[in-house]
Amino acid sequence: MSAETTINKTLFELIDAIPKPLPSSAARIEEVLGVPLLITTTDNAGPNYASRPFSTADGFRIEALNLRMVPYSYELKHPGVGSILSLDIDTESCVLPEPLKTRYAVAQLKGPISDDIGLVYWRAVVPWGKFSVGVRTLRGGKKCVASVVINNSREEQ
Repeated sequence: MSAETTINKTLFELIDAIPKPLPSSAARIEEVLGVPLLITTTDNAGPNYASRPFSTADGFRIEALNLRMVPYSYELKHPGVGSILSLDIDTESCVLPEPLKTRYAVAQLKGPISDDIGLVYWRAVVPWGKFSVGVRTLRGGKKCVASVVINNSREEQ
């Protein structure tokens, strides 16, 4: 998949199509979202996958879809650890945060982050885990979504 590839889903359709909770199969994510994934690393918790950059049908550029698959057996031994899918969004295409925060009922979690004062996270705790939105403040004060994260972890942190 090259940087010029465009999928046939808008950003909201892409987020809505992500199975929640995340399935135990990267192939299922690829099938549902139409985004090929490559294994980048494997560790004790399981494999990590990433996509190549792509654009949504409404013109937003996704730098990468990252997926960390955590087997259920590992989750049982390590409460609070679950599979995670993140969409790293190019801030130049500037997804405004308000529509996402409203649509997915997220509230400010914390911010700014100590090592990145331009980044604030918003989160909703849902029955299957957590839904988070990372919002970056750019020069001039413009705020754009930098990431959307789906986390199967059910333990409140």
